Order: sequence, then C-alpha cells, then structure tokens
Amino acid sequence: MKTRVLMDAVKQKHKAAWLFWGSQKRLLKLLALALFLFALARLALLWRFGQNLQGYEKDIVWAFVVGARYDLLVIAYMFLPILLSSWFYWVKGEAWELPIRRFQYYYATFILSVAMLVLLIDQEYYTYFQSHLNVFVFAFFEDDTVNILRSIWSDHSPGLFLGIWLLLTLGLRQLLRVWFGRPALLPWQLSKGIMVLCLLLWHALYFVALRGSFTEFPLLIDDASISDNTFVNYLTPNAFFTFKEAFKERNDLFEPKPSVWRLYGFANKKEALEALGHEDLHKKTPPNDFLAAHPPNVVFVIMESMGTDYLRMHSQQCNTLGCLADLLPEMYVFLNTTSAQNGTIPTVEELLLNSPLHPITQSRHRRTSFESSVAYPFKQKGYLTGFLTSGKLAWQNLEEFLPYQYFDFQVGRSLLRKRYPQAEENDWGVYDEFLFDYTLEKLQEAPEKPKFFFLLTTTNHTPFRLPSTYDPLPVSIPDSIRRVMLTEPDMAQRSFYNYQYAAHQLGLFLKRLKESEAGKRTIVVITGDHNNLMVIPYDDSRLMAKRSVPIIFYIPEDYRPKHAVDVRVPASHKDIFATIFPLALADADYWSLGENLFDTTRTRHFFALNAGTTAFDRDKAVVDIRQQKTVYLHRQPTGKWQAAEPTAEHERLRRRALAYEALWHDFFNSRF
Repeated sequence: MKTRVLMDAVKQKHKAAWLFWGSQKRLLKLLALALFLFALARLALLWRFGQNLQGYEKDIVWAFVVGARYDLLVIAYMFLPILLSSWFYWVKGEAWELPIRRFQYYYATFILSVAMLVLLIDQEYYTYFQSHLNVFVFAFFEDDTVNILRSIWSDHSPGLFLGIWLLLTLGLRQLLRVWFGRPALLPWQLSKGIMVLCLLLWHALYFVALRGSFTEFPLLIDDASISDNTFVNYLTPNAFFTFKEAFKERNDLFEPKPSVWRLYGFANKKEALEALGHEDLHKKTPPNDFLAAHPPNVVFVIMESMGTDYLRMHSQQCNTLGCLADLLPEMYVFLNTTSAQNGTIPTVEELLLNSPLHPITQSRHRRTSFESSVAYPFKQKGYLTGFLTSGKLAWQNLEEFLPYQYFDFQVGRSLLRKRYPQAEENDWGVYDEFLFDYTLEKLQEAPEKPKFFFLLTTTNHTPFRLPSTYDPLPVSIPDSIRRVMLTEPDMAQRSFYNYQYAAHQLGLFLKRLKESEAGKRTIVVITGDHNNLMVIPYDDSRLMAKRSVPIIFYIPEDYRPKHAVDVRVPASHKDIFATIFPLALADADYWSLGENLFDTTRTRHFFALNAGTTAFDRDKAVVDIRQQKTVYLHRQPTGKWQAAEPTAEHERLRRRALAYEALWHDFFNSRF
C-alpha cells in the first residue's frame, strides 16, 4: 500500500513537471506569435511612412533587430502572469490543470487583443504626430475628450479601424482556442538536479527578456538611436515602450531637483550662460523716449496649425492665404523658423512662460504666478492685458491658470457667443472671425490705455469645418502633394480650405485694423502653434519644414526698425517676445533667453529650437540633442537636409540648445 502511494506521489510530481514544461512550451509559442505581430506592426509603419530611405537598408534591418529587443521586453511583461500562474502546477498538479489553463487562455486572448488595439492606435497616432505614443497622448484625457473623439471619428475611418481589430482579435481567439484546447504535456524524464538547473536557466533567460539586455544596464530609450536617420530611430522602439517613457517623464517632470546642470552636461549656471551667449535670464529693454511717450498696443496671435508649407504653396490656383497674401509684402515674414513644441498647450505654455516643462496648466503649479510670463512686463508698464481665444476657457484649466499670469481679463467661446448671437461654431469653439471682431472692438476702447492681447484661434483644427457663410476661394492641391498625401483627398481638401479661412480672416482683421485709428499704434505678431502633419509626409531631408511655422510681424511705420532686417535667419518661438519687448517697451524688466530678431549685432547667435530636442542654424541641425547617438545634419545647396559627420559647429549648436533648456529648467525648478 505504501509502495503504491509512493508511486502515485512520484507520478504526480512527474505529471506536475510535465504540465509546467508543457505550459512553458505554449508560453514560447505565445512569445513567438506576439513577436511576429509586433514586427508586422513595425513593417506596416515602414511601408506606410518610410520616405527616401535609400542607403539606409542596413540601418532598417538593424532597427528590426534592436526593435525585437524592445518588443520582447514588452511581451515578456505582458505574459508574466502566464509564467507565474504555471507555478501552481508544482503545488496542485493535475487537480488545477483546467482552471490554470482556462485562466491562461482568457488572459492571453485579452492581452493580445489589447496589444493589437494599441499597435493599431499607434499607426493612426503616427499619421498625426509622426511619432509613437508620447506625452501628447495624455491630452486625450485632459483635453476636450468628446471633441477629440469626434475628430477621430471624422479623420481616421474608425469603422475600418475597428473592423481590422475585430478580425485580428477573432483570428487570435480561434488560434488560442486550438493551443489551449487540451492539456499541454512535455514528458521530460529529468533528474532532480537537471530539473532545478533547467528551471534556473529558463527563469534567468526570462529575466533577461524583462530587462532587454544581458549587460549591466537594462534596455533604455537611448538604445533606439541606431542611425543618422530620424525615421529609422523612430521605427526601432514600440508604442508600449515610448508610452512608458512618456508616463515616467510626465510623473518626474515637476518634481524639484537639487540641481539640473548634470542632466544637461554643465557644471553650473555660469557655464550654461556662456555656452548660450547670454549674461542672465533677467533683462531690461533700453530707455526710449518715443516708446515711453507713445506705448504701442501689442496683439500676439497664435494661429491653430499654421504651418509654413501651406503658406509657401499659396498661388492663384492654390489659394491658401486669401486676403492675407496682399499684406505679407509689407510685413516682416520669417519662414526659416520652428515652433517651440508640437502640440497646442505646450506651445502656449512655452510662449507664455518660457517653460520647457509641460503641462503646467494640468499640474499643481497652475495657480503659481511666474514672473517669466510675457504679460508681466506689460502689466508692470500699465498695460491692459487680456487672453482671448475662440475656444473654451475651461480647456486645459486655462481659466484657473491665466489669472495668475498677470492677465486682467479672459475671453472665450461663451462670451463671444453672447456678444455675437449670430456666431456659428465648430467642435472647438466659435469661428475665428468673431475672435478677431471682438479683438478689434477691444483695441478701440479707451485709446489712452495701451493694451497687450494674447490670442489663440481654434478653427483650423480637425474635423475641419467652416461656417455656412464662408465661400472658399479656389484651392487646387498641387499634384506633387496629391501623389504622396497621407490622408484621403476629401480630408486634405478640407484641411487646405480651413487653412485658407483662418488666414483670410486674419488678413481681414489686419486690413480693418490698418484702416482704424488704433492701427497706427498697434503691433501685431503672428505665428502657428505647430505644423499640420496629417497631409504632407516628411523625411529627414525636410526636417525643418516638418516643424516649421511662420513668424510674422505687422509693425506700424512709427515703430518699424530703421535698418534692414534679414528675415532668412533661423529662429523659433523662443525669439518672438525677445523681439517684441525691445520693440514695444522702454526701460522694462523681462525674462528671456531668445534673440531679438531685429538686432543685427547678434545674428551669429540665432538658432531654432523645437521641442527641446532638435536645433537648427543656417546650415546645421542636431536631432535628439540628449541621446547617446545624436543625429547630425547639414543643409545642402538645394535646401535639403542630409546626414553628416559632426563638426565643431554642430557641437556648439548642440551645447547652445542644451544650455537654453537647462537654464529654463533651473528657473522653473527653483520655483517648484
């Protein structure tokens, strides 16, 4: 009897081992399946968005190899519950075989369907941001979520999207039903010592997969920099890894740090200031008797999605500007320029506060006043200061944030609807024309009081709708664009019409302003918050165009510079208020690390900086300035950018960009 019990116990132990190793064989099949699906998503990204990659074939192959490491790391975490649940075979053996197998089947089906959904979302996300899932994905929850969903429904063929996902999910479900349809046994006859050794080796290998590396350091986002082509570098990681990095970055962003200098490669503040070519963040405009006696109004306008490419395309056949085109010859139009960030709220914050940390409006610091606010110098000089938008003031907590940034009043959609009962609106707010109407009215009130208005338009935004009263001017999209468009022709056409409408309404506002008494003493500065990446594909040869927005100055005769201005200089949003303050204010304190675009003595210091990661001067560019493998580009005589060996000029540009970010990071770190 004892012998039989002993034999049954030995048999149960063997069967437990067989069940465990059988489940690990099935786990290997799941890992292989997921790796194949992730690689397929990477291949789809390459096929859909890869442009001008001749000569990068080896880098692309290596992107798939390194990408498999990122994929395996994510997949290993995805299937960790299956590995852990398999350990119950050692405890309960055959008695728990069915519950364990059912759990693993349902979990594997669920996690793979979620993975497919995320990979498909990432594909569509790339069509708009030309990046994997990053910090902007949080805007889905923090922005106007309902309107974002409407835009998604309008722009991205959700029926087709969901259909593909359901087909993939059903196909995976059927495959997994076969794999989990019966117990998996692997009848290995191993001694106890060999069994322990195999267990240790298997779990050690799984641990390596969880780290993504055999070396001392785990796999990091820096390891994705494998090429001097930025698209290839984007191709390497997957959406899960980049989202994890974005989540980590977001959580760490506003935590006070003892010192930021080491993060950027500087010993101290003095070294950073010397690298940038500035003496301090705090500055003072020179005395000016004329400005003191005749302070001008200043209107600063951020135009939604006003990229440079559409402006450059303007012609009689492709009318993208409307009546704004008639005014451009008499204005200062800078086109070799980039946005501060690649989303609306981070751009607004950077223009308003100079902050490289985002989003402050969504953080606990939204009720903190910052003297770096661009409204502060105007407020100190007795100006009436206002923030006006055609959108909702509740968007991104603006109505809580703005009163602390030295604005006397705020205007949003609700007030504009009351003021103009006839106003039509789209998902994001009333149409731009009513914002401009109200601004003109406010400028004409109390003419003895100088005014500073900060405007944010909303019309040129998906789903690209226009008021019924607007009759679009002819727009024939050039064949060179039609052949490579990333979106459907109808969506592209609506995008061009919306750009035209916004530019035309801006032009009408400027014309009416010029004809008014206020026009003689009002400076208007215009820029876009970011480029629209939905229609035109961009590769490294057009990297600056990808991030380019115009910077336009309308300046009345009495306030114009008395010397010639080179509008071809490289610049970005950081330079706008560094130019406005000396132009409009006498003997005023302000905070800035940008350059005065009208100061001909500092042209060698001019450079453009986008998202704190990519810097441009006249013929050099540095991408991913803080990565292990920074990408260096050189502008060819044709105007195209091309990968190049790093030079001393590249390194100086990189250090200046790092210094700019470090100095502002330190400024805000000290206030957090």
